[in-house]
Amino acid sequence: MAVGDTITAARYNIIRARIAAVLGLGAGDEGYGQAVQSSTVSAGTNITATHMLALYNDMVKCRIHQTGSTPTEIVVPVVGDTVEDSNATSKKGYAQYETLSNTCQAARLNVDAGELGLQSGTSSSRSSSWSDDINHIFTVTFGGYSVTNGDGSTTVISGENHMRVFFNAGGSINISGTIGSGNTTINNDWRNLMSAVGTVVFDRDNTSNGSEGTSTGFVNLPGSYTTIFNKNASAYSANDYLIEAYKSGATLYFRVTFNEDKGPNPNFDEAVTATTTSTAQLNRPNNTNSVNIPAPTFVTTDNL
Repeated sequence: MAVGDTITAARYNIIRARIAAVLGLGAGDEGYGQAVQSSTVSAGTNITATHMLALYNDMVKCRIHQTGSTPTEIVVPVVGDTVEDSNATSKKGYAQYETLSNTCQAARLNVDAGELGLQSGTSSSRSSSWSDDINHIFTVTFGGYSVTNGDGSTTVISGENHMRVFFNAGGSINISGTIGSGNTTINNDWRNLMSAVGTVVFDRDNTSNGSEGTSTGFVNLPGSYTTIFNKNASAYSANDYLIEAYKSGATLYFRVTFNEDKGPNPNFDEAVTATTTSTAQLNRPNNTNSVNIPAPTFVTTDNL
């Protein structure tokens, strides 16, 4: 591939660094923790079709993750092409690659829903009756992993970085509860409450069931239990469903509480007799052609 005078190693490296920060380990709100095929080139190096192909593949992975589709804004040059400063027709110019790299960076926290896969985490179920608070406590631990880049180097992703890139890439912890059959006022009230709660999603920035929640997510979760979601029942309005969480190192700690406080009759707190279940699931970036982040480990430490 012939190289135009304006396409220098320095200009190539600018785009490559921007994409590597998004697709690779990155830092802060940048980084998906993936292998990077392109590599930095030395000053004076002629930029070849091989260099451009590696850069193209990295950019395609970013955009598939962000949009669910292969980008059409750029085309990979082939041997014999001249890489111009800009060519909107061929879509092989430096300007076209630079523009898309900026788009990748700006959209780094976007994820197409089809790039995520829901999978089991942990659950706890109680069939015996209860008339006091019950808890489901579980941990989510990110064990770290490593990737091999296009130049043969290895990037080690620590446990804490594993957690960070998981949430950067749109991963979430999804929590829900169910109340089984049993036609009593208290059973029905708890069942209605859990139906209204639905699935609570803990993601990078927030915790929400889609209509209510808190602005507490991974990025601002403290080191001691804090409320991330809470909703009260109707007939027994003192009862509530509470989710608390904190993080320490590479582990997230969750405490789900079914708060059975005093009912309408101050002398008798009616027992819940229906089977009660608490479930935690994982919504994970899992496309092997774009962004695929290993699953963390779920462990229930206290059953309902």
